[in-house]
Amino acid sequence: KLGYIPTFSAYYPLSQNMMIDLEWAYRLDRAYTGNTLTQNTGKHNRYWIRIASEKLDVRLGLQKIVFGPSQVLRSLSWFDTINPKDPTGHTDGVEAFRLRYFPSNSLVLWTWIMKNTSNTLSYGGRGEFSTNLGEWALTYHIDSPNSQKQAAIDYRYDGFIGFWNESTMTQSDSMDIKMVTLGADYTLPISNGILLMAESMFIFSREN
Repeated sequence: KLGYIPTFSAYYPLSQNMMIDLEWAYRLDRAYTGNTLTQNTGKHNRYWIRIASEKLDVRLGLQKIVFGPSQVLRSLSWFDTINPKDPTGHTDGVEAFRLRYFPSNSLVLWTWIMKNTSNTLSYGGRGEFSTNLGEWALTYHIDSPNSQKQAAIDYRYDGFIGFWNESTMTQSDSMDIKMVTLGADYTLPISNGILLMAESMFIFSREN
């Protein structure tokens, strides 16, 4: 299987502290069995425009939206299709308006409006804050046409041993799902370092 993503990017400074940029990318996939072409597909991979400054980052279009500290078992994989077996970390994009605001070095506020596959809109937000005890975040998303609400809290601490947690709750008319990911890592002081990592995921579901 072969994949190719040609990409075009452009950048223009609006002022000393503000710029505008854009990106367009198209994904081509080919698969062969012997000498026979079995798959020949192409689709838009990214198309977005962004205005950014030191305090604000506003992006509109087909884009990547990923957050959460987990590495493999990702409870917060709400808007991405990242495959842990794919070393490129590629994900399909979502059509969205996304705004990030940086009021201080220790606080980041997100908000977004997304277009769903049913051509309806969903929306949500996220707050990230850093302390001496680690990095914390709260996330909330509402998909009103599908009567679904999602809430999450995540945490990461980097010290002698790295530790992280993602805890999510998804509620709909038919089912409630709770997911918890716990992970830790440690670097052995051998040569350039050997990273050891472990993650576990726990899933609890209930039909309404």
